[in-house]
Amino acid sequence: MGVNAADAAACVSRAGAILGEGPTWSSTENAILWVDIKGRCLHRYCVETGAEAQWDMPERICWVAERMNGGLIAGLDSGFAFIDTTTMPAGCLKWDRAASA
Repeated sequence: MGVNAADAAACVSRAGAILGEGPTWSSTENAILWVDIKGRCLHRYCVETGAEAQWDMPERICWVAERMNGGLIAGLDSGFAFIDTTTMPAGCLKWDRAASA
């Protein structure tokens, strides 16, 4: 069975990540989230609108996942962190270490 053009993979973001990893589907945001470990960034691509966002991290971020009660949890060099991307514009990030929450 051959692959037709409609089934082919396509690049949806030119994020320019140094080490892009961990694509994660966000059913809440209808978006794909992924991290750039070496670039210390969290990325989001909204499927409905094509909008892209990026948040710089204070240290390397290795993974991200949605929390049941909203927001995200992420693994950073120093431990876990809770992240809320809905209350801040792209490029700005307030994060709380999970250990202190």
